[in-house]
Amino acid sequence: HSQGYGNMLLEEIFSEPTVDINPDDAAARGIETDDYVYFWNDRGHAVAKAVVNAAIRPGVARYQKGWQDEQFKSGNWTWLTPSRFNPVTVNNSFFDTAVEYRKWDGEE
Repeated sequence: HSQGYGNMLLEEIFSEPTVDINPDDAAARGIETDDYVYFWNDRGHAVAKAVVNAAIRPGVARYQKGWQDEQFKSGNWTWLTPSRFNPVTVNNSFFDTAVEYRKWDGEE
């Protein structure tokens, strides 16, 4: 989760939030590796740098957890996730969140 926050070595390797996107999905949206991508749904938005990755299934985007608000160009992954919690585990489902995305032009 966020146990790596503030770790200078990790921040040198991973300097900002990234998201892995399938090549076909990226091509359909005109997105290439290192482009900034704007993700949104009815709960919020997040902007991250794209990594086009053939290991990702079509229709899926994968991001690393643990990024803090101030590390994003805009928004945060948490803003996209549901606010409903499972009463047993007191957690929500980070891995099953529906979003749409496009190449970011600096506008929200």
